[in-house]
Amino acid sequence: METSSNKSKGEAKESLSIPKSISKHLTPNKICTIMSIVAVIGLIISLSIGSGIPAMLFLLPSAIYQVIRTAGVSTKSASIVLLVSLAIELFLIIFNIQFDLGQYLGQDTLLIGNSSVPMGDARIVLPFIMVIAAIILLIRTRGIYTKWLSIIIIVSVFGSLYIMFPDEFPELVKMVAKRIVSSTSSLLN
Repeated sequence: METSSNKSKGEAKESLSIPKSISKHLTPNKICTIMSIVAVIGLIISLSIGSGIPAMLFLLPSAIYQVIRTAGVSTKSASIVLLVSLAIELFLIIFNIQFDLGQYLGQDTLLIGNSSVPMGDARIVLPFIMVIAAIILLIRTRGIYTKWLSIIIIVSVFGSLYIMFPDEFPELVKMVAKRIVSSTSSLLN
């Protein structure tokens, strides 16, 4: 468990609104372990039924806890963007809605952080936004638990993309890898 002397600026206080009787037993380490198990279960279910919905649904607790844990302006913003993107993504997938963000916004790309995200089908664009937000959290925070949650989110989002768009997945990975390299280099400057 982190102490106040080694707590990252971007991390929220441990107890928040959780009652002390519960927070004594439910440490961030245990919570992140549970979130990891939940995410893996969601991915296994998604792979077995061929739908990205369970993986995204099972990712919600991690995204919510990420919002709770972050406190800095940029990290709180990134975690909120991540959670909102996940909620919209779930809505679009569950109701099978295809929505072209580029056409709606009248743009070919959208600047998220320092990354240019190609516009198109929102069901593909929103996971890009989630990955970029998770990378921002991974880079901008020093707290191990926020980093851990970010990795859970990145792996789950990529798993969901593979399940939902298996034919386009290799190209999506190439595009994301290019964006990650450009995002990482600009975030580190």
